Amino acid sequence: MPSTDPDADIRFEHRVHESILYRSIGLPITRFSCRRELLNGMLGILSALRNGIRKGVLHCDLSQNNMMFRVAKLDMEDIIPDWPQVDGSSYPGRCGYVKRAGLLADWGLALKHSPGTFPFIATELLTKQGLEGRVAHKPHHDLESLFWVLWCISINYVGPYGRQRTWL
Repeated sequence: MPSTDPDADIRFEHRVHESILYRSIGLPITRFSCRRELLNGMLGILSALRNGIRKGVLHCDLSQNNMMFRVAKLDMEDIIPDWPQVDGSSYPGRCGYVKRAGLLADWGLALKHSPGTFPFIATELLTKQGLEGRVAHKPHHDLESLFWVLWCISINYVGPYGRQRTWL
């Protein structure tokens, strides 16, 4: 006789969530002080992707929430650097130095080969074959995701320190 309990056929998958606490902290990639710092951070993330590929690991989930700037110490100068000064004047958008390197976090999906976070998924993985799992995740898919993250940051943020564009 079949069970009348609707939850009787539910099977649970055993999962373990692990967290790593870092001594140094990171700031979101959207907290860049100027375009040069943003691009320097992206180069650091590109370097992290390259190092992963050399070890045979793909990230598979690039998104702006997984990208950050490394902050060496808890010092106000490192967390919020001074506005760049050239000849005693402030120039918004112009950066005379690069202080923070890019950091790529959350490598947890690397072993599961997940397609990633929706707005940043490579287009080949969104095709019918990709959605059915018949397209293998390759290094160029992570590079395309990096491009989409940079594009979204470029159109959604007006300036330094996370100032978002108003789309009204």
